[in-house]
Amino acid sequence: MGIKVIDFISKAGGLTFETTGLLKLSGHELSATVNDLLLSGECQQFIEFVSAYITDGNAVQANETFAYGYWLTKAVLAEDNRLEFWEYCPEAVDFVFGVSNALLYWQTQHQICMKFSANFEPIRHDQMIAISAGVYEGDPVSAVRYQAPSHMSGWYLTTGKYDGNIASLKVVHAHHVTAKRPDLAKFFALPCGYRFHSDDGAVWYDQKAAQ
Repeated sequence: MGIKVIDFISKAGGLTFETTGLLKLSGHELSATVNDLLLSGECQQFIEFVSAYITDGNAVQANETFAYGYWLTKAVLAEDNRLEFWEYCPEAVDFVFGVSNALLYWQTQHQICMKFSANFEPIRHDQMIAISAGVYEGDPVSAVRYQAPSHMSGWYLTTGKYDGNIASLKVVHAHHVTAKRPDLAKFFALPCGYRFHSDDGAVWYDQKAAQ
């Protein structure tokens, strides 16, 4: 048997990456687009990651969703039979063309984890976060991630408005938090036991919180 060769083509000045060579294997070539050249490298890595997933024997069908770290993408069939990747809008109510937010989350979360020598353990967009008053309003946040059931992210976010009463916290989907506070998203791949302050970017590990 011949060796399957997959190539990757850069278009639109590095904002779009496409495959050549997947058609015979999977029935479709792939395409991903970003809106910022600073995400060009991440875009290439994304399309290479999905391609490797397919060449390993997995299928990606039209209209199938594909989780990439924190965010959700979707393979949409284009007119040329290519599967284009779209992503959830920030409010997670519909899919929009391109993968810029997904890759920005991926990039910035990796940067934070690498900076503080932490494992990359992203939450899912549909997991729950406990927040106090002031989080949605943009107040400085103190946060900690605890061990939690699978539907919970483990993150607790509080501000100076928190009265110390756990019952006063609201439990909301993570995507609601990142839609209103995109500045917090970069911290959400830190593992259980980590704390951060949003105002000065301080991050540290708390052994007691990890237990």
